[in-house]
Amino acid sequence: MKNCIGKELSKIPMPVNFNEPISFLQRLTEDMEYGDLLTKASECSTVEESLTYLSAIAVSSYATTSCRTSKPFNPLLGETFEYDRADDFGWRSFAEQVSHHPPVSALHVQHDNWICYQSFSMTSKFRGKYLQVFPIGTTHFVVKSTGHHYTWNKVCTTVHNIIVGKLWVDQSGEIVVKEHKTGASARVKFHPYSYFSRETPRRVTGGVFSPDGSPKYELQGTWDNSMSCAEVLSSDGDNWDTAEQLTRWVKNAPLENSDKVYHFTSMACTLNELRREWRLLMRATDLTRD
Repeated sequence: MKNCIGKELSKIPMPVNFNEPISFLQRLTEDMEYGDLLTKASECSTVEESLTYLSAIAVSSYATTSCRTSKPFNPLLGETFEYDRADDFGWRSFAEQVSHHPPVSALHVQHDNWICYQSFSMTSKFRGKYLQVFPIGTTHFVVKSTGHHYTWNKVCTTVHNIIVGKLWVDQSGEIVVKEHKTGASARVKFHPYSYFSRETPRRVTGGVFSPDGSPKYELQGTWDNSMSCAEVLSSDGDNWDTAEQLTRWVKNAPLENSDKVYHFTSMACTLNELRREWRLLMRATDLTRD
């Protein structure tokens, strides 16, 4: 184990019981669990209001990491995953592993009102007691009716107690959501956990700013549960007078006995489902037919 300290995760052999029964392409698709926030963002009358919803969905992609510490399987080069929820959610997605060394995944999501796409890679370092994952890549969101183009990044993920103790995950860093047509932006800071702090664990704070830099909305919440915003009525430096808090995102309730299914959400449980017509085309040895 000491020989692995300082190495990247892709160069460390991991026991298979560290994995959960989905691929990384499927895990990347889970970023769309709260895809309705993108539809709401596309329908907002102002860019600043849209940024409150986009900040929320950027934060929501980390919600499951509070209880899911398993690693998804690495996809093969050229492997794809298609997920069609046009009938109920209004969007469909297509993911592909486009590079093997370094591993790079790409995701494209299509909706009648918007397009969302991203590429994802990462670097990682094993520090002995913990593992740090540094994401590389950008998420893009384009509203078809207005042409507004938004981008945002991901933050650093730290997995603690790699060798001894119960695994737990923390997030740290800052997400910057920017609209490139107007220059408006949002900043969301992930506060790292501190044993000596009395602040709420997994806290996120931030704000939405107009093109001239003036604050328009205050953002707050926790990355594992919910996020809200409040319109800024007046500001004096870092002191903001705000209106009532408005909820932008609340985490879906966990499944009953979720601890027995890798703490999967209801969406994650559908990722390995096959359509009835596809089942009829497969050999009986490949799966158990109904």
